[in-house]
Amino acid sequence: KEYVIEADMPGVRKEDIKLELRDGVLTIGVEHNEQIDEKRENYIRKERRYGSFCRSFSVDGVRQEDVTASYKDGVLTVNLPKSEEVKKKTHRIDIN
Repeated sequence: KEYVIEADMPGVRKEDIKLELRDGVLTIGVEHNEQIDEKRENYIRKERRYGSFCRSFSVDGVRQEDVTASYKDGVLTVNLPKSEEVKKKTHRIDIN
């Protein structure tokens, strides 16, 4: 009836997640950039962290216009309803 993909992403902001469905392939990408500047009487601490990752899944035969995604408590859930008719196009998915 449908594909359901759940991905644990603790500490990731919803705005940093990119979802794309193209030619039967769902791609989940995250780009995380963090900078810490801490100044105290005895020291100055500066840290920068950057990380990214990307995963792709083959999900042929999906009704692209009915795909939904939600992100709650560090878990991304993507629902991809199956279709009898296969369309090859790109569709960007908004996260609720």
